[in-house]
Amino acid sequence: MCRPASMIVTKKKVFWSENTDSHHEIISEFKLRETDASGNINIVPIEIYPEDGNLASKKKWKFSIDHAGYSRDLPDWWDTEKYEKECRLALKDWKKQKIISNPCVLKQGQFYVVSSDSATVRASDSATVWASGSATVRASGSATVRAFESATVIAYTVIDPNCLKSKTAVLIDRSTYSKVSVHIGK
Repeated sequence: MCRPASMIVTKKKVFWSENTDSHHEIISEFKLRETDASGNINIVPIEIYPEDGNLASKKKWKFSIDHAGYSRDLPDWWDTEKYEKECRLALKDWKKQKIISNPCVLKQGQFYVVSSDSATVRASDSATVWASGSATVRASGSATVRAFESATVIAYTVIDPNCLKSKTAVLIDRSTYSKVSVHIGK
């Protein structure tokens, strides 16, 4: 699985998606071609991520080329120093769009809720949310939520309890009016 923040670099631009951190989905969304007509490589998949997994980390995130386990040559135009700088600039916009630490309503896109406080986020429509820290997510519609650490999810539609990825994550299921269920992560 691709790590956040995932990007695709072309000779002229850095691409990232508001909806996914999957390299394949970014390629598809922007209709990028992996090779040109001569078979030359057009794109380089990269990841910039906090080594400790904490998306709220203020430490410098690690930059890496994602070869997905395959040994692969880089294109002739590739300049690591140049494109790392461009990716780090794009990372600022990625963070502004995807990392949520304040109360808000999310309707569409992919988001990471990180909060040491008790931020409450409402997710609805087709929002996908990863929650960690003390974040609380209220989910309805077709929202997808994954909870880590001591995050709480309050669901108004059916959500698979397997979304809880920590023993301290809690799911309060209010999808039926007659019964409220509470699930604790494993």
